[in-house]
Amino acid sequence: MALTPKSSAPAPTAAIPPLKDSIFFLRRFRLNHLPPARYAAECLHEAGFSVLVGEFDEFNAADVPQKNEPLAIRRYRLRRPWWLPRFLHSSKQFLSMVTKLARACQREGKPRLIIAQGLQEQFCCLILKQIFGTPYAVQVHEAYDYDDLKGFNKLLFLMEGPSLRGAEFLVFPGHLRKKTYTERYQLKESSFVVFNTPRVQLVPERRDLRKELGLSEESFLLGYIGGIGEVNAIEAGIEGIARVPGSHFILYGWGEEDYLGKLKSLTRALKVEERVHFCGPTKDEKWRLFRSFDASYCVYHSVLLRLQDQAAPSNKLWESLSVGTPVVVAPNPDSQALVRKYGFGIAVNCIDGKGIADAIATLQSKSIRNKMAEKGRHLHLSLFNFETQFQPVKDKILRLAQSSANIRSKP
Repeated sequence: MALTPKSSAPAPTAAIPPLKDSIFFLRRFRLNHLPPARYAAECLHEAGFSVLVGEFDEFNAADVPQKNEPLAIRRYRLRRPWWLPRFLHSSKQFLSMVTKLARACQREGKPRLIIAQGLQEQFCCLILKQIFGTPYAVQVHEAYDYDDLKGFNKLLFLMEGPSLRGAEFLVFPGHLRKKTYTERYQLKESSFVVFNTPRVQLVPERRDLRKELGLSEESFLLGYIGGIGEVNAIEAGIEGIARVPGSHFILYGWGEEDYLGKLKSLTRALKVEERVHFCGPTKDEKWRLFRSFDASYCVYHSVLLRLQDQAAPSNKLWESLSVGTPVVVAPNPDSQALVRKYGFGIAVNCIDGKGIADAIATLQSKSIRNKMAEKGRHLHLSLFNFETQFQPVKDKILRLAQSSANIRSKP
């Protein structure tokens, strides 16, 4: 199955293939909201596999696949059971998802492989395997502790070990995530590490943010795109900006009004309100904005298990690297090792004003930034793109599909 070359013309909306013998991506919500899952489906589709995406949500009648959508998407509507107490809604919807998919398997035949995308999805796959012998894999995204979860999700967490051990193979977004799961559940199944890198893309044009914001050409632009909350270490970024004259912190994203008010109070206290720019959410301009920053802020506080190795699976780090923008990252083991090995950014020694200021001071050198940008872009094209990262997984699926036994089903 050769890789189909991409065309610059929009792809026609895909016809919906049957469930039988498909590679079925099982997603409780929208696949587009989970870029690594979306990229995996696209890569398999382009390799000639029959790929079908199953999305289960409270869809409205207007929720139909977008025009020029290359992937075949079958959307199953889950109704909110208003007659049940709120804490039972998730369990009711989960049972509805299992029932709908089981009926589809009975009518059309079972998929060749299901690729699950979350706690609910992987437990659903375990149940289907017990009933129909349907093989499945799991693309792991988040890592949780029991206390992080509420209600029905606590039960799903208790079933996470059996669900992962029942999979044909597992895909992790980083080495620390793989280590966490392997030690927690004594996993022996074959597994892969696929970083959450973007697909190969052209470098977008820069936006002239200095002109838009009325800044001098000598200004240094430290940029951030994403949710704005306490785990994102925005306070440390503001304190770092305050220590380096001529530097600006440009924030794109949504945050709670109370927290944004707290940040704005901090800018006034440090007298940098004119150098910290709250620009609101952005959608279509993300790639151009990453390209327009002098450095991208990818720092997180590791207050939850799922954030302790966040830098490796963080989309921001890889998206910045793909357009040739140097990154500032937290001193987490995976991100620190990557940055120091490949030289496409700076890992701060401590998440505080001094640590961020030291990174900014180094990156104010245009020659240093240009060298990091060149390294980052080269790494994206040669190694840290999703096509290259996902190739071993694609080869695994191809071998399973071509074997005389097809994809095996464990007893």
